[in-house]
This record gives sequence, structure tokens and C-alpha cells, in this order.
Amino acid sequence: MSKEEESLIKLILSLTKSEKRYFSIYAARHTIGIENNSLRLFKKLEVLKQYDEKKFLKRNKNEGFAKHYRFNKHFLYSLILDSLRAFHAGKTPEAEIRDLVHAAEILTEKGLFNEALAMIKRAKTKATKYEFHELQLQLLRKELNLYREQSLTEISEEAIGDLMKSFGETIRDMEIVLEYEAVNMRIGQRISKAGFARSKESLDELARMNVHREQKKAPIQFAAAWSFYNSKVAITFIRQDFENALREIDSLINLIETQPHMSAAIPRGYISVLHNKIVLLNNLQRY
Repeated sequence: MSKEEESLIKLILSLTKSEKRYFSIYAARHTIGIENNSLRLFKKLEVLKQYDEKKFLKRNKNEGFAKHYRFNKHFLYSLILDSLRAFHAGKTPEAEIRDLVHAAEILTEKGLFNEALAMIKRAKTKATKYEFHELQLQLLRKELNLYREQSLTEISEEAIGDLMKSFGETIRDMEIVLEYEAVNMRIGQRISKAGFARSKESLDELARMNVHREQKKAPIQFAAAWSFYNSKVAITFIRQDFENALREIDSLINLIETQPHMSAAIPRGYISVLHNKIVLLNNLQRY
């Protein structure tokens, strides 16, 4: 067996059921004309216990992949790698949290409450890190339910108080973020419906909608600060005040660069900000 063949077989054998299922969908979407060859070759190889190329080709001599077999092997290997990159790129922080919750649910069904609590606490830490407030509330509720499953014997009165306090703090944080997001969305909606306003009256109305624009400091929460600066960018863009727009965009970039883990939560947002900076620099003729 050549190194190329060995690499392909090892790669196929290493795939999980989810990765194999994803590959089948991916291959159907991303290949034209030879997708049947790729999928059929993949399905033939994945069930083999031992691989012998001469015997394999003899058994499958009428298959389309048998002709130009070396090319088809190479193409399949590349296609599998492409699908794996796409599959694992979708592993977002939110998905990781939901995986932990699912594991906790399984452990709960088995009566392993302390182990389930450990999973929930890990998920809470990650949800707090990425400011997933809705998930934080769900996780706090699940944590409380797990303590109830144990007749509240595994939690102190002080810990119950801390848990209730966390509920209140998370709700307040979520309300602040939603307030900033609502302002930003209303500004965006106006721009989408009417385009960039030209009259002074329209500009003033849009500016008033950004109720936090006069604050000296941005909010502490990342999501609220993200909406805060985006609102300011929108207003300065509308006014064609590109110098100030550039400063606000730099504030957005700094916000992410000082909390780099958040780029995983909003990858498209980060790319959009960088794109807008390039557009601004071009408008300002700063090459």
C-alpha cells in the first residue's frame, strides 16, 4: 500500500459517524459532475476491513471511479479534508455549551446528579465568558433543578442566596444589552428603509435614537459595548463624518482585540468591521 493510499484509508477510518454523515452532504453540494464517483468510492472504502488495491479494483472494475483511480483517490482525500474543515469550523462556543448541557441531561437521567452539576457549572463558566445571557438563565435553572433532585441536601443556604443573586444579575445584564441592541437595530432599520438620511431633521432624529451617544464611557458588557459603538459608527457614517467614524471603528476593533475570545462568537461582525475600516481609509485617501 502506497503512502497516499494509507493516508486515505487512515483518514476514512478516523471519521466519526457525524463527520461521515456531514461528508456525504458536503460532497453532494460541493462537487459537480464527479460527485457520484467520490461518494461511491468513499462508501466502498469505509466498509473495508482490509485494503488491497488490486483486489479492490477487480471487484469494482465497472465503477466510474475505477477509471482514473489515482486521480479519484487524490480528489476524495482532498474533499474529505475540505469537509472536515467546514464541519469543525461550525463548532461555536454556543454549540460547545449545548453539548455540555446534553451531557448533563444524560447524566441526570442516569441519576448521576453531582456529575451533571459539574457539566452545568462548566457550561455556566463558558456562557458567562461569552455573555450568552439567555443560556446563563437556562443553566441557572438547570442547576437549581439538579439541587432539587437531591432534595436540596447538596447546597447551603448561602449558596441558594448566591444562586438567586446570579439570576437577578443575569437578568439585569440582559436588559442592558437588549436596550443597546434595540437602539442599534432601530437605527439600522431606518437606514434600510430610507437609505442614508440627507436632511438635517432626519439626521437629528436618528441621532436622538442613539440615546447613549453622549455617554463618556461604553457599557461594561461586550455585547452592549458592541451595539453602542456600532450605533455611533452608523450616525457618523450618515453625517459623512468619516474621521469620527474611523475613531469609532477603531474602538470596535480594540473592543475585540482586548477580548479576542469574543471573535469566536461574532466572526462575521469582526470581518465586517475590518471591511468598513478599509472603506473608510479609502474614502479618506489613506492608502
